[in-house]
Amino acid sequence: MAAGDYTAYGLPPAPADLDTRTATVCANMKANGITIYVIGRGPLDATATALLSGCATDAQHFYPVTTTAGLQAAFKVITNNFLAAQRPHMVQ
Repeated sequence: MAAGDYTAYGLPPAPADLDTRTATVCANMKANGITIYVIGRGPLDATATALLSGCATDAQHFYPVTTTAGLQAAFKVITNNFLAAQRPHMVQ
């Protein structure tokens, strides 16, 4: 993604190496067994899709969405996955 893609709320553009830094953080998290869910909001170009999907734990943990309904559906799936993973550890 271009550095300017991270600009929001009138803030200056992000550093040029932010994609590399993001990918490194994601790789380190995955190497430590952390599950990463990623929601890509809005129309994504190929570079953004590659970065965000590569950050997710795997393809099943990446949710590209372009609508509010898609965003709600992604959060529902993520919540259900989280709850299913926690059930064996919950005290009843």
